Amino acid sequence: MLMKWMNSFRDYLMGDHYPDPEVRRKVSLTFYLLFLGGLATLFLPFVYVAIGFKTGLVFSTLGTFLAVLMLYWIKQGVNYKVLGNFCAFSVILDLGALVVFTGGIFSPALIWLLFAPITGYLLTNNFSGKVWSFITLIFVTGMAILGFYGIEFPALIPMVYFPLVKAMNFVLGVTILLLIIFSYESQQKKAVKKVRALNRELVEQSNETIKLNKSLESKVIERTSELQRINEELDHFSYSVSHNLRAPLTSILGLVDLIVKDPQNSEKYLQLIRESTKKLDETIHTINSYLKSNRSDVKSEEIFVASELKGIISGLAYSEGARELSIKVDISEDLEIQTDRDRFRMVFSNIISNAIKYADHEKTSSFIELSSKENGRGVTISVADNGIGISDSKIERVFDMFYRGTELSKGDGMGLYIVKEALSKLGGTINLNSEEYVGSTFEVTFPQ
Repeated sequence: MLMKWMNSFRDYLMGDHYPDPEVRRKVSLTFYLLFLGGLATLFLPFVYVAIGFKTGLVFSTLGTFLAVLMLYWIKQGVNYKVLGNFCAFSVILDLGALVVFTGGIFSPALIWLLFAPITGYLLTNNFSGKVWSFITLIFVTGMAILGFYGIEFPALIPMVYFPLVKAMNFVLGVTILLLIIFSYESQQKKAVKKVRALNRELVEQSNETIKLNKSLESKVIERTSELQRINEELDHFSYSVSHNLRAPLTSILGLVDLIVKDPQNSEKYLQLIRESTKKLDETIHTINSYLKSNRSDVKSEEIFVASELKGIISGLAYSEGARELSIKVDISEDLEIQTDRDRFRMVFSNIISNAIKYADHEKTSSFIELSSKENGRGVTISVADNGIGISDSKIERVFDMFYRGTELSKGDGMGLYIVKEALSKLGGTINLNSEEYVGSTFEVTFPQ
């Protein structure tokens, strides 16, 4: 109970003034020495009065005052070396005077002088311990030499009480010394634990920093690579867009000149102008689709797959060649997925449009079949056709920007690139299986 109260009082005095574990340990030792010494000086007056040594009250009062003063210094956060050295000085000042007035070298209080060098060693450092050991040795040796020359020191304690006081001082001194040593060991273990805990924390923080640096480096490399890819695509995009825009415009300008020179065939030239204008409009529409897909946020919602696909097919029903195809949707009306509705439509509009555009009309029956399957990873929607197909050498490039996989292509080569970019935004994937003159199957997977 007493130790618990002492520790609470110690923590109150020390507060946050001594954050370093080693310094805190030494200040804790200083506290215990002052507290126990203060209790001893409060107890001794009763003994001094009982044995008739009333002069001892002066030393007890002085000792208590010095102890209270240093406890106040701890509360103020005074440097631990100042505290330790002043403790040792107090031992010499107060207890040295007590020894002189109670028999000198024969004084029963002589044992208390040992606390000066012990205080120096424990509370400050080896150098201070050596200095206070030397001062104590000179002080004791001086009293012994003076006694050898016949100079006697006053013995204010009655001789009859000498054995009792010696025994009491010895027991009390050794007890306090053992308590200090026990506290020293205990505080040292706590300080070691604290230092180890701090070291572990520093190692963890260092490892965390290393991981963070590696992660940042990886992200920088990834972002740099992404920026390089984007820059390359932007260059390619700018060149191709300018080419795809200029070609129809150049054609229109040339046709206008022909109308001026040959007005009799103006109807034929106007039809060609309409086709060039239509091609120009398709290119601009494709560019707008690409920019919209790249810049707009993903708006996820529940959609019915079969209903959406049938709506896309209805919108393409009047495109060139669509009526000559058999289009079948073999997907449950109840199948729902959560995704961005606009990007979903963009993906399948391009895929189904390509299947219509590149149908093999030499075959007796051309078809497009849409089906679905579910697994633990998500929902896969397949679009299969028996069109002209794609050769193995071209499959890897069909998703590149502005790539045209066949000479029959009248488009701008952006459709499948936009499909791939839109799916990357949705976290989905696309896979193509194709054989030239046999047909193609696109498998689009949406995550669960």
